[in-house]
Formats: sequence, structure tokens, C-alpha cells
Amino acid sequence: TATLYRYTFQIRKIISETLYPKIPLWMELTTYNYPEPEDQPVKLDSIVDDVIADLNATLVLIDILLRPSQTSAINAAARYGIQIAAFNQVQYQKTINSVLGVDIFLEEPWLEAQLELFANQNAQLISNMTTNEIERVSGIIQRALQEGSNYSSVVENIQKSFGITRRHAKLIARDQTTKLNGSLTKLRQQEAGITTYRWQTSCDERVRPDHRVLDGKICRWDDPKVYLNEETGKWVKRSTIGGTKVHTSQDVNCRCQPIPQIEGIFYGN
Repeated sequence: TATLYRYTFQIRKIISETLYPKIPLWMELTTYNYPEPEDQPVKLDSIVDDVIADLNATLVLIDILLRPSQTSAINAAARYGIQIAAFNQVQYQKTINSVLGVDIFLEEPWLEAQLELFANQNAQLISNMTTNEIERVSGIIQRALQEGSNYSSVVENIQKSFGITRRHAKLIARDQTTKLNGSLTKLRQQEAGITTYRWQTSCDERVRPDHRVLDGKICRWDDPKVYLNEETGKWVKRSTIGGTKVHTSQDVNCRCQPIPQIEGIFYGN
């Protein structure tokens, strides 16, 4: 989260330093002054074209100036993935030890691929975040030039756009963390031969209704669409109780946990 936040402030800094000084001149050039009757009409088409060309060139420059910071943020996200994996390993061993009373050591041949996937996904998300911010700013300025808005309102709208980017960065960081943590937990439990888990929510008002109905229910790692009816011993579709059809941690910012069910290995279909 801290890495992405720092990057959003870098976006703000470079846009402010590079773009803001040019906006007053662009606005002045595109303001149409109606001529006196004896004067020739002022043709603005070429002026507007020049202003838009300068705007686009400035946005390209901003993108170039942001690349070192963007690369740094992407590399930091990849390192963070390794930290998440290490933390997940510790938590996994604690959970397994509490259930079995012993530690289980796994080969984890899938770990490198999971971390690479995490790094690639974050690289794409960070790149998209940069592109989206530049496109929003471009739209704000072009609308302002078309409508004849004043400088302060343009800056205010760009500042609001920065707020959107920061909130998005926070969402990305949390969501990607929980998703990687959830995927690693799933793979580690499966490699240990654990086929089922008991769904555990955070037990507060923020829990989604389709997660709350699964609280305490036994679920299968190989089929996220069912849960175990412990009275009948049969697997039932989650949709019958309005439950989500994904595993814990896979919905956006899900805080639910999968408690491994060693005895669940013996349940039938």
C-alpha cells in the first residue's frame, strides 16, 4: 500500500509541475474574442489544433517522466509478493499446527509461478493506473478549453482526479494482497492433502450477505459452488442459500478465512 501511495504522489507531482504552468496559456489562446464588424473574423481552428498538439506532447512527456517511478513501484510490488508468501507460510504452519499438532513442510513447486503471476498482474494494474490518470487529466483540460472554464476550476477537477487514483491504489493494494494470500493458502492446503475447509467470516457488519450465510459451513477446494449440509452429509449448491460461488479471499477485499478440515477428507460426494 505504501509503495502505491508513494507512486500516486509522484504522479501528482509530475503532472502538477509539468502541466499546470501551461494551462493558462492554452486557455488564453483558445478564448474566442469576437471581432469588431470591420475586422476580419478570427480563425481559431489552427490555434486549437496547436494547443491540443501541445497538450498531447506534454502528456507523452509526463508518461516518460513517470516511467522510472512506475518501474520502481512494479519492482517493489514484486518484492512485496515474496513477503506475502513468507507471511502466509508462517500463518499456514500456525493453523496446521493448531489442527494437527505438528508442522508440515511442502515442496511448493507452484510458488514461483504464483509469485510471477502476482508480479505481472500488479505491473499491469500499475501501468493501467498511470494511463487512466493521464487520460482523465487530458479529458478535464479539453473539456475546460471547450467550455471556457477558469484556471482554478481546472486545477480543482484535476485534484479530484488525483483523489480517485489514490483510492484506486488503496483498493488495488488490499485486493491483490488478499487474493495472493488466499491463493497460497488454497495451494498449500491442497498440497498437504486437505480437500475441505470451514468458512470463517470476520463476524462484523462489513461481512457481505453472501459470505455471512457461509460462515461455519464446510466447503470444497475443488468446487467453490457447493457446501456440505452436515445434517444430511450431502454437498449442496451454495446458490440455495445465496452463498458466493468463489473461495475465501477471492471476492474484492474479502477478509474471510478457510479453516482446514482434516476430517473433511473423509466426506463423500
